Amino acid sequence: MNDEDAQELVDFAGAIGLNQQQFDALYERFVQYNAEGKLLNSENLSSILKNNKTGLQTEWGADFDMNVKNGRETFEVLSKDIPELNDLIQDPLVANHPGVLKLFHKLAPMVKDSLPASGSNVPSAFGTETIAGIKGEIADLDASNSDLIMTNPSSLSLADRAKREKLLEKRTSLYQKLYGQG
Repeated sequence: MNDEDAQELVDFAGAIGLNQQQFDALYERFVQYNAEGKLLNSENLSSILKNNKTGLQTEWGADFDMNVKNGRETFEVLSKDIPELNDLIQDPLVANHPGVLKLFHKLAPMVKDSLPASGSNVPSAFGTETIAGIKGEIADLDASNSDLIMTNPSSLSLADRAKREKLLEKRTSLYQKLYGQG
């Protein structure tokens, strides 16, 4: 109980004429009920958060982890411009509400240009392992090596085959990072 609430209880007890012994009994019971209420609220919170997660996992399926990561990255970018978002997200019910998670996931394509490209020297809370960064790296790899990647390997020299194999390994590694398997 904070000081203001405690003083209000003391003032109320004085106004209704409680003596010290009666006040102590009232205060003890009040603290007990308050603690039980907080325990109940904690259990309810855990249940709500679990139900929210289960519902989104069902809705998003295999994309759940990637969508949540995407949404978190988007939140990080937007909260730099709108610091008040950090106050809202302090409440776990708000931070983990399906509507909030869906909102930040939906906003991700609009802020992806704000994320540093892979290999950039621009500091980021996510390093270079952002979804946008990985997708950008895949797109760059594909664009700069499309002829080699799309060519039938049997028509390539041994050196080009080896280069193609390394490119495909790198591309596979990036997709594994992107989809949480690497």
